[in-house]
Amino acid sequence: TLGRLARGLVRELDIAGCDLLTKSAVTRAAMAQRTIQRLNGTNVGVGSWTPEQLLRVIAALDDLRVLTADCRSLGASSPLLRLLAHPAVRLRKLVLHKPESGAALEPAADDLVSLTAALKRKPPGGGDAPVASLREVDLGQSGGGLRGAFEFVAALLAGEECRVQKLALSGVRSASVEALAALGAALDGNRHLEQLSLGCNFISAEGCRALAAAVASHPALRSLSLEHNPIQDSGAAALSAALCGRGSRLTSLSLPFTGAKDGACRALADALAAGAPLASLDLGGNLVTAGGAAALAAALADPSGCAL
Repeated sequence: TLGRLARGLVRELDIAGCDLLTKSAVTRAAMAQRTIQRLNGTNVGVGSWTPEQLLRVIAALDDLRVLTADCRSLGASSPLLRLLAHPAVRLRKLVLHKPESGAALEPAADDLVSLTAALKRKPPGGGDAPVASLREVDLGQSGGGLRGAFEFVAALLAGEECRVQKLALSGVRSASVEALAALGAALDGNRHLEQLSLGCNFISAEGCRALAAAVASHPALRSLSLEHNPIQDSGAAALSAALCGRGSRLTSLSLPFTGAKDGACRALADALAAGAPLASLDLGGNLVTAGGAAALAAALADPSGCAL
């Protein structure tokens, strides 16, 4: 279909969601047209675009003004930084990861300070910084292997220009309390994040307490996942206490395999009874006894104070 487009006549092309198209087919169409000014290539084919693929598309389009796409990169690679420097680029989703074990990573690509600067830098001719177009950032299971992952996330979320709605970061070997406090401070000033996934980061009970208030009072956050973090009863209790505040909008809380026991269940039951807006709660893989289950059951039985 792309090959049958009249050459030299297409100014705007929207192929978002065309999962049967290949990246190479889109690139060939761009090279054939060359007159395209606006191109939406989000969620095309299998997987996200690489920076190298998007740079080839840009090179083929002399009059390009807006390119909307998703992108995956090995850390803060040079191609990714070159891509973000182009004024036409509007990334909707950014996936960062490290190569498989044994493969080489470009020097300094695991240092996310340069990527933060690139995302926050406004184009010389005016307009929004690249971060303004982002809606999803995924550091996945291997993103935690990149230096300064939590600092990157905190810096990204800070500032009014950030519109990220979905963020995932996993695999940090030991998330420090200071890093989590910085993330909490960034969340305090953020108004757009809706889903936050921080599984498998070795977040402790103290780290959970550093996040609790900001997470619970966030005006847009609806979903929080902390699976496989050793927050234990005291961390869950801190979250529960924060959820009792009037500002909480959190409707989904995932705490499987966090070391939570009956104390966490009783704290969560109290939060539910006090009107916490939770509609979904996952405590799978925890050492909950009949006593903890009974406390939750009692809260669930009260329709006036429980949304679950």
